[in-house]
Amino acid sequence: MEWCRIGAPHPKEVVTDASRALLTAVIKEFTCYPTIERYADACRNTIPDCYIRIDVAHFMKTYSDALKSVSRPVRIFYLAVIGQIILCRHVEDARKILKALLIVSQCELEGNLQGTCIKSDCETQKQFLEHLITGKEIIIDEEELIITESIPSEESIPISDEETKISSNWWLKWGEKINSEIQNSISQNGTRANAHYAPHIATKLLRDIGTIVLWSNIYTDKFGYGRIPASSAPVESEFNKLKKFSY
Repeated sequence: MEWCRIGAPHPKEVVTDASRALLTAVIKEFTCYPTIERYADACRNTIPDCYIRIDVAHFMKTYSDALKSVSRPVRIFYLAVIGQIILCRHVEDARKILKALLIVSQCELEGNLQGTCIKSDCETQKQFLEHLITGKEIIIDEEELIITESIPSEESIPISDEETKISSNWWLKWGEKINSEIQNSISQNGTRANAHYAPHIATKLLRDIGTIVLWSNIYTDKFGYGRIPASSAPVESEFNKLKKFSY
């Protein structure tokens, strides 16, 4: 940032971790927007001068941390599905997966509707997600997540109340609308317990939707550049090399 103040050109793309403090600072420095949410909203109607993005490994780690208490198959399922949301290039594709994930994570029961041969919405949407991720690799594997264990997650980074305040924006309302539309699906009575019931993941996802422009690829084509998915790994590799030579 200091380089820009002495005349260096502003970057076209910046990839950083999931810290709100750092994201806010970068957005204020390289764009004309005061908050993360305002920046995310602006991307709907214009192309900001700088494409601000969240590193995929850092973002996925926040979900890996949130899923530590569940079984490994369930953990892999959710990481794989979230990986597919990250890779989405179109808003409608992301919406379809988000809707399915919100249903599966919030339904206590699956299988057929009680007393019928009709599949519950949870059963149908889970099958859709399982088909979606079958044969596809998770975009960030378990080994990489272990390597990033020393990285503090977004929630653990100590920053002020003002910096952690999440403002409502169009994307948060979009997510709330999707969640409102599926309430009947969530309340359906199935014939067996849903092993993937994880309402805390739905809560986290609904919060993170406000910054979906930064952690997914739904606007990469609109900007016309950017790695898919976003990664700061090459830069971090160079930092690690420098650290080896420091005393």
